[in-house]
Amino acid sequence: SANCIVIQDDQPFLVDTGFGSDVLRTEKLLTDAGILPKQLAGIINTHYHSDHVGGNHYFQQRYALPIAAHLWEGEMVNHCDLESCGSHYLDQPVEQYVVQQLLIDEQEILTGNSALQVLHTPGHTLGHIALYEQKQQILICGDLFQYNDVGWLNIFREGTNSVRRSYESLERLAKLPIKLAYPGHGRAI
Repeated sequence: SANCIVIQDDQPFLVDTGFGSDVLRTEKLLTDAGILPKQLAGIINTHYHSDHVGGNHYFQQRYALPIAAHLWEGEMVNHCDLESCGSHYLDQPVEQYVVQQLLIDEQEILTGNSALQVLHTPGHTLGHIALYEQKQQILICGDLFQYNDVGWLNIFREGTNSVRRSYESLERLAKLPIKLAYPGHGRAI
């Protein structure tokens, strides 16, 4: 599955929910860390692939958690577009969920003592986002890059320009002062 990241602040958020088949493990990891899912302010998705959104339905139905995603991908999910959720590529079904907050580039998500800046970073998907916390210089980069690697690109699905979009997104993030980056897969950087 993918990394799930908890923003612990006055308004705690869960970034990505992993595969639906892992949702009970994700829930247990939260509670073992002292975070009750019902205390979360919401879920933020970096992009709509099933390894990042598979648990959305469960958390939304069980705890009434609102879900935020980039405008383009949120609209696709809400209209039940066949391309949304990317479940057939990873053989992991995604139960329907609703995106209540449609995010745009440079929008801020307030968490209490901090703010996460939404950065539209297309490449891996057209509506892929990263989240940047400026005070601590922390980046949540989703699947744009991992430790010693760039994110997987599906040119068939995202088009040949996905390579250029990914490069431009990497150039944009390279200009930021970053002390710590959390990718969608693998260890922190």
